[in-house]
Amino acid sequence: MGGCSVNHVGIIPAGGRAQRFNGVLKELLPVGEESLMRRTVGVLRAGAARSIVVLSAPDKVAAHMRGLEGMHGIYFMQSDEILFKSILAACEIPASWYLFAMPDTFLPEDAFYRKLEGDFVLGLFKTDKPERFGVWGGISIRDKDESFKGTTQWAWGVAAWSRRVVDFWRARADRIRDHTQAFTLAQGHFGWHTFELPYYYDIASWREYEALVKDVLPLHR
Repeated sequence: MGGCSVNHVGIIPAGGRAQRFNGVLKELLPVGEESLMRRTVGVLRAGAARSIVVLSAPDKVAAHMRGLEGMHGIYFMQSDEILFKSILAACEIPASWYLFAMPDTFLPEDAFYRKLEGDFVLGLFKTDKPERFGVWGGISIRDKDESFKGTTQWAWGVAAWSRRVVDFWRARADRIRDHTQAFTLAQGHFGWHTFELPYYYDIASWREYEALVKDVLPLHR
């Protein structure tokens, strides 16, 4: 990878509630011989992230620690803050680049195995369920917007940003309400680079998890 000599930190936001899974932590559900979260760690490792911060919740951190047992360079951060503030806290670890990926998705293993250019980068995928994601419109990001329902759009699945973006966010932190606004502001100030993810499977229900294991996983072994 073009950036292997650069210090990268991975960030995994895993503090959400598993309301549609009856309390089961979907990020720890198995996909083959590993869990979804362990696969996400592998994706970040392939992007040269030697340190990975898991943004957990007080009632989930013990399960996350067990689920990632034996993996080195993992740091757990408990926070009841909004995601954007937790991201800023994770960025206290000095790095040149920060790689951001969800724990309850099935991603290409080489999603970050590329040269990172500019200061702000998004990995995009096409979806016919855009109301569930952050739709990328070239200038702004619209998150979970029901007006997109029934259309096909580009949505972001993974993100990466430089230390300069972190400094930019910190200077405006009191005026940024969430990570979607933060991403949009970074795009407007620094410009952006994008790349296409060949697939991106979000596990939003038991039915989707069953379909992933039965139909999708065999295609990617």
